[in-house]
Amino acid sequence: MKRRKNKKPSRADVRTLVVLLLIILVVVSLPFALHQMSPARELAITIYDKTVPTKAAEQHRSLLWFMQHYKYPTPDGSLFGKTGSHLGYNPEDAEPIKDLTFMDPRTDVLYVADTYGVYRNAEGFSRTTVPTGESNLIWGGTTESDVQLIRQFLNREKSSTVIAEYNTFATPTPSYVQAQMYQVLGTRWTGWTGMYVHDLSPKGEVPAWILEQFGGSWNYQGKGIILSNIHDEVVVLREGVELGP
Repeated sequence: MKRRKNKKPSRADVRTLVVLLLIILVVVSLPFALHQMSPARELAITIYDKTVPTKAAEQHRSLLWFMQHYKYPTPDGSLFGKTGSHLGYNPEDAEPIKDLTFMDPRTDVLYVADTYGVYRNAEGFSRTTVPTGESNLIWGGTTESDVQLIRQFLNREKSSTVIAEYNTFATPTPSYVQAQMYQVLGTRWTGWTGMYVHDLSPKGEVPAWILEQFGGSWNYQGKGIILSNIHDEVVVLREGVELGP
């Protein structure tokens, strides 16, 4: 029985394969190339975040991704980096604290991402040691200086916008500063905050202080939203029960 010799591809076949590969390469790389060539937006943004305890900046990583992807520049015209391109607290710097006195006058939008702050021993919550009265807060909370500088920013002749996100009014911001921020921003906080969690079980993503408050009676499971207020009241909205599927 004779073996059939494998037929070598012709030059035409090779050319066809090369052309197909080039077409695939162009189709795959074109969106990236167009994105890289597109100009940056003409809207200079300053991010203000006091809650950056580590250089990973987990709390505003998604915000930085958004700024990078949609090419919103910093006031000096450069694009946002993964870390370090914000005012507030930056653990990588020799002088880690930069408040709003460092804000570039070319800023069009001030984005207040989080003013909760940074705490000793990475505790992540505000407390005072008894009986010494020493606070574990390193730096955080909205201050009177912040309010004054935000007011000046909004009252200048150049069009200016302030976006205030999580914890702008809450602990450890004093009540009198909170009231000043209400006046400047024309809004009022109800005292409630919320978070979405993928796992409501005691071994999931529920904050430790909530588990301590409920003790062994916390028996939630699945996904949902946890709401809490300044009086330590807690409301749980479970997916598929209180919330839709």
